[in-house]
Amino acid sequence: MWMLVGLSAVLFNCAFFFPHQVGFLILLFPIPIFFVVQQRSYAWLKGFVWGLCIFLPHFWWLLMMLIKHSEGSLTLSVGAYLYAAMYLSLTSGLWFWFAAILSSYLAKIGRGAQRILQIVSFSMVTIFYWFFFIDYAVRPMGFKGYPFISPLIPLASYRWFLKSIALGMYLLGMQSQAPRDVAYIYCPPVMSFDSNVPWRTDAQIVGQKIREALRAVRDERTFAPDQPILYISPETMFAFPLNSYPEMIGRWTSILPQGANWIMASTLAHSGRYFATVFRLRDGVTVALYLKKILTPFTEKMPPYWSALDVLRSPFLKRSVEYSDDCKELGVDFFDIGDSLRIIPRLCMEFFFCTRDECEKLCDQHKNTWIFFFTSEEWFDYYFRQNFDLLVRLRSQILGLPVVFCGNLACYKIVPERA
Repeated sequence: MWMLVGLSAVLFNCAFFFPHQVGFLILLFPIPIFFVVQQRSYAWLKGFVWGLCIFLPHFWWLLMMLIKHSEGSLTLSVGAYLYAAMYLSLTSGLWFWFAAILSSYLAKIGRGAQRILQIVSFSMVTIFYWFFFIDYAVRPMGFKGYPFISPLIPLASYRWFLKSIALGMYLLGMQSQAPRDVAYIYCPPVMSFDSNVPWRTDAQIVGQKIREALRAVRDERTFAPDQPILYISPETMFAFPLNSYPEMIGRWTSILPQGANWIMASTLAHSGRYFATVFRLRDGVTVALYLKKILTPFTEKMPPYWSALDVLRSPFLKRSVEYSDDCKELGVDFFDIGDSLRIIPRLCMEFFFCTRDECEKLCDQHKNTWIFFFTSEEWFDYYFRQNFDLLVRLRSQILGLPVVFCGNLACYKIVPERA
């Protein structure tokens, strides 16, 4: 039985680490577990060990991010990594334990149909675990959920899988209208996340560098007469409260064509609070704001019940401001660019918690609607970035809306498959 535990873990990890090559293996990992839970002895321990085999490799991205990018000690980084892996391994132990109890009970009452009942019950328990329990399990740590371990992620590398989602939406009468293309010019950040250039904390010099970057990309493409002129930049473009430097906006937009819109992510300072914000700039003024509503715990805001532990502030919040998400009186939910384009901005983690109903309420049947997703994928190593990209594609398919992925390292379009 222990060999089956190891086999399942290998199948799962291979699918996540090599999704474009063997992502289909994710379909097979539950099979060994089904046979493992037919025996109640040590079921919880087997589940816990299986979890360690999964979550220790998975959270390698977290360890590397903490070591490379945070200001916390090595001890704190390793401790956070081990805590995350062991905590979720406790949940997989509960999954194995409950599945084993249910299988044992059905073996006694199922008679001739016991195997079918065991398969059905195991499938239901497994679905409940992966799509409900893990999301709620991380809430004590301040997170709204943890979508980055969903078994559907490796399958998003296959067009047939995305097509099957589109077909399901079509049969349910939920297929969205076909999107029209959107044209934009991407202006990349002027420095990397780990850049140690002496001027990185000087807003005036950074502003001048941004002006030079805009001048370099200004004429990168031509826009059709009926297309709005659109420039976009990621959330690390200007790491200062942008509304505290209104002269910057005038200097930057003077480089751009008359009437051009620049959508960029930065910070808003208001009444002594700070907000992660997407700015819509045009002709020297801020036309509209979108304020982030779901903040990332420990990096943007301390969860209330963890705030007393000052040591947990050291990784990211020790030398940076803490953001607020209480922004009902500020900002809008979308940007209407001209008469034909509607942009739904989303910042980093909150994109993964958008619902289809929420997006449908923001759509306009007479406008070409796109989600513009601003993020800092430079935080992550290659293994996690590829799964991050697949999750964005999966979410785009589920939401039925095209996405412009605007990151530090890349900017590209994702258009959902249609039935």
